[in-house]
Amino acid sequence: MDFGPIEMNADTIALWHSVRSFLDEHVTSGLLEHEWSCGEGVDPHLHRLLGEQGWLEPMLAIPDGGIEASPIESTIIERELRAHDVPMVAHLSSKMVADTVRAHGSDQLKRSILGPIARGEVLISLGYTEPDVGSDLANVATRAERDGDGWTLTGQKLFTTAAQHCHYCFVLARTDPEGPPHRGLTMFLVPTPSPGVEIRAIQTLGGERTNVVFFDGVRVPDDLRVGDVHAGWSVLNGADGALSAEHGSGDEALDGTTLNWKALAVLRRAADSAIEWAARPDPAGCRPIDDPAVRRRLARVLVDLEVAGVAPPVFSRVISTTVLVAGARDLLQLLGPEGQTDDGSVCAWVSHAYRFAPGTGIYGGTIDIFRNMIAEQRLGLPRSRPPRPAKSAKA
Repeated sequence: MDFGPIEMNADTIALWHSVRSFLDEHVTSGLLEHEWSCGEGVDPHLHRLLGEQGWLEPMLAIPDGGIEASPIESTIIERELRAHDVPMVAHLSSKMVADTVRAHGSDQLKRSILGPIARGEVLISLGYTEPDVGSDLANVATRAERDGDGWTLTGQKLFTTAAQHCHYCFVLARTDPEGPPHRGLTMFLVPTPSPGVEIRAIQTLGGERTNVVFFDGVRVPDDLRVGDVHAGWSVLNGADGALSAEHGSGDEALDGTTLNWKALAVLRRAADSAIEWAARPDPAGCRPIDDPAVRRRLARVLVDLEVAGVAPPVFSRVISTTVLVAGARDLLQLLGPEGQTDDGSVCAWVSHAYRFAPGTGIYGGTIDIFRNMIAEQRLGLPRSRPPRPAKSAKA
């Protein structure tokens, strides 16, 4: 591995300055305060502006909505978006779906959807989880039935973050109720303005808004089917599938699509706030940071952050969540009553991190599922739930 400095040419440096200047202007305090209070996962106006700049999928060709950026330039753009706290949840879900459509969609669907996604004109939420189905997605109950040249879809999806701003929901539905659980599933892009679609808000403990989406006899054209009929499980979980990308396990796994970067970013902001708090003298002139015990606790959180930031995909999902939960708890204990404020002060990030942390253990699949994936797929250990033995024949 080469740890030497990276040489950047004048064009790359100019792009860096351009991105930073653009975000300094458009990521306003009002935008950040709104996201802080509502947690919607996207600012539609800013998202459209980023798409116009070609910065949502910068490595794509210019006609496809990118700027033909190099890997270094793409990394620069991504880092600046994160550094400016741009709400990116809806962008990441849309990009995962775009990659899946690119791999499994019809030519007509690719022509109609990929460009608008890259240009920021279309947003897509993820319709996987249901009230009675969490990580075990093979048992989804949402039904899609053949209806002439299209489908009629009925059911509901839970935790569809940013659905209120999205143009489509990427829905896993059962098209063969008689078949085995992992078969008879099909993926659809369901237009959210369609008659029969209802989106209701759910406010979480961490302050984010997510949604439950109801589908009541929604008509979906067959043109919006992604992949073959009854092949939804392989479409979703294949190397190019959206779920593989979200898990960080596919060939094209997206950096940060599994809330890893969000979890670490929240904890880093909380740690920075705690350091600022510790450096302030009290009326007697004493500073908490002068206490070796305080410095050790802060250092432990910072070291854990660095370790989690370099963990490989799948592993990082477990590590980032574990580090966030433990670090936020430690910082809250360190700050005491001051860490429980939510008034916009420097300590508010500690309170926010503590409330945000529990949800990261279930978003995108529980970390227990990821532990199983590590054990079985990466370490070659036996299945955690062995197949049921065949029933013995009756005498």
